[in-house]
Amino acid sequence: MPGTAPPHVLLLTPGFPGDESDTACIPALQLFLRAAVAQGIARFSVVAVDYPHRRGAFAWHAIPVVALGAAGRRGPSRVWNWSRVVAAVWRIHRRDPISLVHALWLTEAAGLALVLGRLLRRRVVVTAMGQDTDGATAWARLLPLRRASVVVPSGRAAARLEATTGRAADLVVPWGV
Repeated sequence: MPGTAPPHVLLLTPGFPGDESDTACIPALQLFLRAAVAQGIARFSVVAVDYPHRRGAFAWHAIPVVALGAAGRRGPSRVWNWSRVVAAVWRIHRRDPISLVHALWLTEAAGLALVLGRLLRRRVVVTAMGQDTDGATAWARLLPLRRASVVVPSGRAAARLEATTGRAADLVVPWGV
């Protein structure tokens, strides 16, 4: 419908480029985000849990990013950071209501997305990106993935995900090369 804004997608990820010159950090994601915004498919807000290592808010190609810089934190300080994630997302949502919560990797970002999806009453999509489908982290086995749509980049990743978690992927979307 003309005049309606595209959906606002919250992207939760362990890492994201620290600035626009950081082209080596997840290039396929960078290309996707820039193309989706340019074509008016969606608006994005990004919350980066670990990387960049500094905390703060900045714009990346006009996409608002909140970096929490939690890499290397363990124990109680890690859990404390989760409250920072929730607070940051709540501020984003109050300013511009979130339509969809999307997490990358089967990590704490996905766990936080599942919690936030429930709090915000929004659909959750989790993209399993690679080794996380092998159960390389405990998160893959512990996450209640039935509460999310799960996307993988290949048929091989789909097979590994199902073998590791018992959960079939909902969609295979190749990152393409």
